[in-house]
Amino acid sequence: IEPIRADSISRLQSEAERIRALGVTVTTEVVVGWPEHQLPLQMPEDATLLVAGAQGHARGTHWLIGSVVERLARVTTVPLLVVRDGTLLKNWLSGARKLDVVAATDLSAISDFALRRIKFLEELGPCNLELLFVEYPPGEYARLGVTGPIVVHQPHPIVNDVLARELTRRIEGSMRSVTLNLEQWEDEPLVRAAEQVWAAEYRDGAT
Repeated sequence: IEPIRADSISRLQSEAERIRALGVTVTTEVVVGWPEHQLPLQMPEDATLLVAGAQGHARGTHWLIGSVVERLARVTTVPLLVVRDGTLLKNWLSGARKLDVVAATDLSAISDFALRRIKFLEELGPCNLELLFVEYPPGEYARLGVTGPIVVHQPHPIVNDVLARELTRRIEGSMRSVTLNLEQWEDEPLVRAAEQVWAAEYRDGAT
């Protein structure tokens, strides 16, 4: 393993020198082990962002070996930025193009925290934010006290209006360019079966 480690150190130092030439302070360390195990242990306590490069998998192999960045996403306690195309990232940081950010959210404190952390991206370069909320009608009807039969494919105007206002309050002051997208929970066979159950419950007096 030592020849591999020595080669890794050499290549890492070469890349670090290239970045230092741009005026960035760089420290390096090479450790041996699984990235999802070692990186959380090696990160400084005050780390605020973890950046990882992503590569595609050959067809049919992804489910066998998984993805390093996917496993990192499950264990890291700081935001993870996955870079697939370095050229696009450079163009964004230079202001040549906007970064399109899609944030899937709910109404939890964890999502609010994620939205606050997203704001730092706009400090690095211009961004467009699309906030995506997938509505589960039975849950929202119950939460808001809306009565009547539940039809998944026809959004209830009261539910959508309340959700839009709640989500708008959550993104106020986040980014300058924000699009709010409310999507309905859809799984065709389950939706049809659920609609029949909800209709029967409503006929029997359930709300």
